Amino acid sequence: MKKISKYLLLLAAAVFTFTACEKTAEREPSPLDVPGAVAFTSAGGSFELNMSKEPLETTVTLRRTSEFDKADTILLNVEADPVFVIDPKFIFAPGDKEVSAKLSFPTGEADSTYTCRLSLPEGKASPYLDGVSVFEYTVKLVMWSEPRTGVWVDDAVVSSTYNIPASVAWTVTYQVAELADGSMKLRIINPYACTASSVDVNGVYDGFPYNDPGDWDTSKDYNIELFIDAANDVTMPDVELGVDWGKSMMKLVNYQGVVAHGDFDPDAQRVLFDKSDKKNSLVFAMDKPYNYAGYRFYLSYAAYLADQEEPEPIEATVETYEGTWEVTATDGKTGAAAAPRNITIVSGEDPEQGQFYTISGLSEDLPEVYGYFDEETKAFMLGYNDGVQVTIGDKTYDATLYPVNSTSGKLDGHAEMKFVPAEDGSIVLADDAEAIGFGVVYFNVADESDYVVGDVLLNLNLAAVDAASAPAKAAPRAKKSVKTLRHTMMLAR
Repeated sequence: MKKISKYLLLLAAAVFTFTACEKTAEREPSPLDVPGAVAFTSAGGSFELNMSKEPLETTVTLRRTSEFDKADTILLNVEADPVFVIDPKFIFAPGDKEVSAKLSFPTGEADSTYTCRLSLPEGKASPYLDGVSVFEYTVKLVMWSEPRTGVWVDDAVVSSTYNIPASVAWTVTYQVAELADGSMKLRIINPYACTASSVDVNGVYDGFPYNDPGDWDTSKDYNIELFIDAANDVTMPDVELGVDWGKSMMKLVNYQGVVAHGDFDPDAQRVLFDKSDKKNSLVFAMDKPYNYAGYRFYLSYAAYLADQEEPEPIEATVETYEGTWEVTATDGKTGAAAAPRNITIVSGEDPEQGQFYTISGLSEDLPEVYGYFDEETKAFMLGYNDGVQVTIGDKTYDATLYPVNSTSGKLDGHAEMKFVPAEDGSIVLADDAEAIGFGVVYFNVADESDYVVGDVLLNLNLAAVDAASAPAKAAPRAKKSVKTLRHTMMLAR
């Protein structure tokens, strides 16, 4: 048996040898390597350098893989803007595997872009050498200012995520690069990475007041860069913020891939991305868009304080509602007509916040909810509202009004219902409303992941049932008050 096995092994070896020879015969011969061949260890790239801080130079390195015992001189081909300074001659001494040289540009000017292209001389590039035969270096020079102090205001999203009032303000560090064509760049050091330790008399924190160091990555700067052109239009690229809530790094991204545009007011020294302009707003996102984002950035603390001053009152004709309406709606659970109920809307005027609306009767567990009137669109707006605590079984719950998103059909604490007044005194749901109704959600006080959905009303319209419902002219007031109230009320979980 052993002899038979031996013959079988010999036969297999012969077949393998024949097959191997047959395949080798079909293969094209490999090219010969180039003795003393060299290559660049890097292909270069495009960079932006701060002229005031960073060295205006880079390193170019050549590597070889053979004939290390010989001396050799490589003369590179150079195509470059005249600002670059480089000796094209690279000299390998016996024993050298790599040789490096500095590529510098000491005469560069701010807001200028320069390019340098280095290539190997003919006959020196190896097909086997791990490297590249061309080194291209493009540099944009900027002159960043010394660090300055500004104020960052989150009008919408991160504040909403933490279930805190929006429009929270805190100081941040930033730099400015003024460009030759009258435009400028702002580089804001990540506003969210620094935890606040104090708040001043004006309510401005010295860092993000709701930062949990366990969530935020502080190992590097997640800077926000804004570009302001000569016409004061602001654009902002997508940027990671450096917070991980168990899924992925949170980002500020442009809505549906459209370049986000904000506005810069040079008099107020304020950059504004307004969440009401959805197409040009930013979106706070993880794996997918999370919510529209409203942000303000002030170039100084004084500019922020000045912008908080109420303007002089102006004549403003707005709709005011004081009376009773009958709710007509579809029951979100059964699809049938909702049970009839009457609501009362009473307008109020706050010296600080302006005109607001108290609404009662929507739900027995929401004794009063609040809305505001948008002067620009002449629409009555209603969003997320807190109710009272109720007992369900042996647990205590917070009753909360959540709008129903008109696109997804889901409860959405960030959406708003938008009503417009009709001539007959009724208030009807606007065609472009973000929400088509509301639901009452009961959150377990001890564990908010435990919740119960109560009444859901869809396709709301409010029919006037008394003469007091006719529109009236409001007293003179400042338009800014309404927006301030809006930011205070629009909380979201």
